Amino acid sequence: MPVEAIAKGAGMGFLLSLMVGPVFFGLIETSIKKGFWSALFFAIGILAGDASLIFIAYKGSSLISISDDAHFAFKIIGGCLMMGLGLFKIFKRTHSTPENEKVFTIESEHFMRSIIKGLFLNAINPAVMFFWAGMVVVAKSEFPAKEDSITFFLCILGTLFFTDTLKAFLARYLRALVTPKLVNMVSRGVGVVFVIFGVWMMVRK
Repeated sequence: MPVEAIAKGAGMGFLLSLMVGPVFFGLIETSIKKGFWSALFFAIGILAGDASLIFIAYKGSSLISISDDAHFAFKIIGGCLMMGLGLFKIFKRTHSTPENEKVFTIESEHFMRSIIKGLFLNAINPAVMFFWAGMVVVAKSEFPAKEDSITFFLCILGTLFFTDTLKAFLARYLRALVTPKLVNMVSRGVGVVFVIFGVWMMVRK
């Protein structure tokens, strides 16, 4: 039933929004450093990435069988990319002068660059792809009607985008406390998280 698909999709979207991972930290960091609008476009990139993966998984679920070797290769490649991104953030610093030690200036960013960042962060994590592939299998068994399955995924994505937008909006209020030194610390912390996730992606079964 459409009502059941809406309820379950919104519920699943809310549960997923509570997960803390690379996307969460990337979103918060973007909101603090680049501003709300950059974070919003970052969230749009995340949304587009999720929607693309769902579409690919849905269309290919009955045609494609991923071997264990391919799964292992995806984990290694994704883990290395995640670690590389983390190391870049750890060693990159926001340049500051004595005049701006107490005032942090927002660095504007082109909206397409923010969207691409969101897409990239999703694309390099094979766990996201396999998660959505699993969700497609669940949705097809739970909702035999194609329209209900589509409604289910639209509600998941809609809820995720709403909560990501809310996170980006609330994070901007931290800006009054932000200095270049604190931004460096946040970026380094985010980088450490990315490295940890990269290692975890490679060693987990």
